[in-house]
Amino acid sequence: MLVELVVQILVLPLVLSCIFSALALRFASCQNVLPTILLLVWLISYCWILNWPNFPPRLVQDWFGLAILFFIPTAYLKDKSNIYSFTVFVVFSLVMVKPVFSFEPELSDFLTLVFLWVVVWYFLFRRGRYLDNSRQSPFLVSGICVLLGLVILLGGSSLIGFLCLSLAAAHGAMFLIALRSAQTFNLSAYILLIFLFLTLGLFYVDLEPWIVLAFSAALMISSIAKLSWYRVVFIFLLLCPAIVYEITQSQGAYRY
Repeated sequence: MLVELVVQILVLPLVLSCIFSALALRFASCQNVLPTILLLVWLISYCWILNWPNFPPRLVQDWFGLAILFFIPTAYLKDKSNIYSFTVFVVFSLVMVKPVFSFEPELSDFLTLVFLWVVVWYFLFRRGRYLDNSRQSPFLVSGICVLLGLVILLGGSSLIGFLCLSLAAAHGAMFLIALRSAQTFNLSAYILLIFLFLTLGLFYVDLEPWIVLAFSAALMISSIAKLSWYRVVFIFLLLCPAIVYEITQSQGAYRY
């Protein structure tokens, strides 16, 4: 059981990521579609982890498959891609948190969701269509995704955490392309999925608002600042308190 879980979450998406990244290095014409291919790789892992999602969706995790299919066109719609991306994100975030509003309608929940929408709006419209233009961006965004998956796991949701880690593994080899060539990638669909995971972490895993703010800030820095390896290390250090906090919280929960 454990071996199968490791294969589903890490081995399969990481191996396929390395294979397609190697092909992209060999055939330069494939590099532009590599982010889309790797999202489809994650879709395979996602379906295996869930043992095929329900259709029509019945549970919150069933919506990820549809979300990714709507996020993929982000890289190809050019002038109106930001409007499209933001609209799709708002719709899916509303659909996925609807059960929370149905049973616990609180003003603070809605305000927090609006805050995430504002962050995503700024992220998309402030930076334009190409969110990341440095060679370190794929490595940084994958690292942020790994840390978020660990925080969600420690917060108590193994399934959402596993899906987040699988997403990071599916994009794990993309940074090899960025390091060996001048190619940059449109990571908007990838980052919108991370924001969806942040939304679920806030509403279903009860992550502290400051943790969501820290991850949002890390994603913002990855877009608005010129990246260097020193700045990448700084961003990871910025997120370390969230890991330490969740570890102490989980230890306290199991103590009694």
